[in-house]
Amino acid sequence: MLEDFLSYISVNLSVNRNDKILLAISGGMDSMVMLELFRQSDFDIIVAHINHSTREGASDKDMNFVESYCLERGIEFFSKTLNYTTLSDGNFQENARHARYDFLKEVKQRCQCKWIATAHHQEDRWETFMMHLNRKAGLKGLTSLRPRENNIIRPLLGFSKAQITDYVSKNNVPYVHDISNDSDDYLRNSIRHAVTPTVLNLMPNFIENANASLHYLEESHQLLQLLIEQSGYIQTHPKSGHHIVGLEEIKPLPLAESLLFHILEPFGFNLSTTRDMLESNSTGKRFDSFTHEALLDRSQLIVRKKYVHHPFTIHIEKLGRWSLPSSKELILDKPEEESQHSKLWLDRTKIKWPLRVRSIQPGDKIKPYGASGITKTIKKICTDLKINRFEKEEMLVVCQGEEIIQIINRISREDFTTTDIKNALTFRITE
Repeated sequence: MLEDFLSYISVNLSVNRNDKILLAISGGMDSMVMLELFRQSDFDIIVAHINHSTREGASDKDMNFVESYCLERGIEFFSKTLNYTTLSDGNFQENARHARYDFLKEVKQRCQCKWIATAHHQEDRWETFMMHLNRKAGLKGLTSLRPRENNIIRPLLGFSKAQITDYVSKNNVPYVHDISNDSDDYLRNSIRHAVTPTVLNLMPNFIENANASLHYLEESHQLLQLLIEQSGYIQTHPKSGHHIVGLEEIKPLPLAESLLFHILEPFGFNLSTTRDMLESNSTGKRFDSFTHEALLDRSQLIVRKKYVHHPFTIHIEKLGRWSLPSSKELILDKPEEESQHSKLWLDRTKIKWPLRVRSIQPGDKIKPYGASGITKTIKKICTDLKINRFEKEEMLVVCQGEEIIQIINRISREDFTTTDIKNALTFRITE
């Protein structure tokens, strides 16, 4: 199994010996086999354990077991104890899942790991498929438990539970038993205890064959997404990073509803929401998924990550870089000659330091370049220039004292302050 394991992670996951890997270890049989396989292979590994504060103290014993195992073998160990009461508010399993992955991502970043490894195996994938099939999932949902997804890898997906059990028996791998896996209170356990044995009794090779079929479905989904990317139906705005979908091109097509769903599926929108998008004619209407939001803007749909407005102010006294709440950077520097027609400039001979850069506020006004003595609200300017609500919400303004002297994001320099390039400074925002 060790040789097959090394082959699987090299060929299917593109993991190499120099990669630092964070292992999510519960202490159960599956995760301890994964830990042993990585340890026997001399990988650079770190272990993370999540204590869900369940089973009347048994989860504490699981944490102590994993910690002792790592301590005896010199493996760096991290753990986090979750609040069971908080997790139980709503869907416990879903809340616990989000809490687990938040912690794993935090440790991964802190320890500069390349991968997070979880111990899902072939039966887990079949069970997940069954659950998502019952939820009317599409291709992405049905193949959601993939061998590799971004920085998350599942190195045991190439192995069955029987192979894992056999490895434990032959190599005396220590583990703890979670009694909650014996209960049918959870749908996954019911599938494992009732459905899977019945299917295997009829078709002994079903799990292996079902995983092969899921692999083909996954490749079909990847091919579909690739064709959509190349089709031009969705574009990425070079400055804002927003995704733009041309609805007028899609509406006349056969299966337009299905096409729009597959275009927006990576952003978490479901089929019902995409149907509403096609049927709505209300410019300015917003649609939400768990991770993204979309804005209907005339004949197009604009998609961005969930945006939370946090008012802020940056005080600036010299050239340099400043972090923004959006995880981007604000840079004040001298413009390059070739970029003089695409920048917002300030005349450094006329600047009165310090400047303030802040988020936009209701009622903000500015004096447009060339409009002597006249001020306009930024809201009116955005309306005149047909700037959509998403772009407006993300705008920043530059203040000298109480006066707004420049708008950052979207407005071209011809609309506001300009100067000779020899005396110019410019603000820009980068990822």
